[in-house]
Amino acid sequence: MFSINTLVNCGTFELKFYLKDGSQTPLNSAIFDDRRGPNLFATKLVTNISYVGVYKITYKVYLSNVAKYPSTSVE
Repeated sequence: MFSINTLVNCGTFELKFYLKDGSQTPLNSAIFDDRRGPNLFATKLVTNISYVGVYKITYKVYLSNVAKYPSTSVE
């Protein structure tokens, strides 16, 4: 989703997914699978029809060292 083209290393990035509701509500783990090891983000196979619907999703990317870089993020 992004690339670094600089000689300065600011540290690692964090990436978090949320519902796009203005409140950064976490995604329902019964529906969404967010595994960082293999960088997999997917929907799960579920049989509960109460989960049927439209889910608007957003994400936020920011530097892990927020104490040093508090305002560096992209949403």
